Parts: sequence; structure tokens; C-alpha cells
Amino acid sequence: MESITSNIDPYLFEKHFDAFQDFVEGESKVPFVSFASHPYTDEQEGYKYKIYRTARDKLAFQAWNKSDIEVVKL
Repeated sequence: MESITSNIDPYLFEKHFDAFQDFVEGESKVPFVSFASHPYTDEQEGYKYKIYRTARDKLAFQAWNKSDIEVVKL
């Protein structure tokens, strides 16, 4: 299998990250410190974590028995 290597140009990365940061701060009027703690990124992207948590809760896989998995009772 062939390996793929990505090359990120530091200048372009910084340029686009600065533009992203300016946009997020402009939309929210809140300084950008991190993706996880920022209200704008949480509003735009946080739904993914809510869906993940809801799905795990509904599956309740902690209560599964080995036999449930082996015979596909799910």
C-alpha cells in the first residue's frame, strides 16, 4: 500500500488560520482561544458530539451481553 504524505505550507496555513480566526471573532465578538471552548465553533460544529452521545446512549452497549452480539440481536 502506498503512503500519502501531505505537505502543509506554514505561510499559507497561518494566513488561512488568521482569516478563520478573524471571521469567527467577527461573527461572535468573542476572542478565539480554542475550537472546543469557543461558542461559535461549538454552535457550528458541536452538534456532532451531541449526535454521538445520543447514539451511544440509545445503543446502551454497556448492557450488551456477548450472546447479543454473536447472534445479531441488535
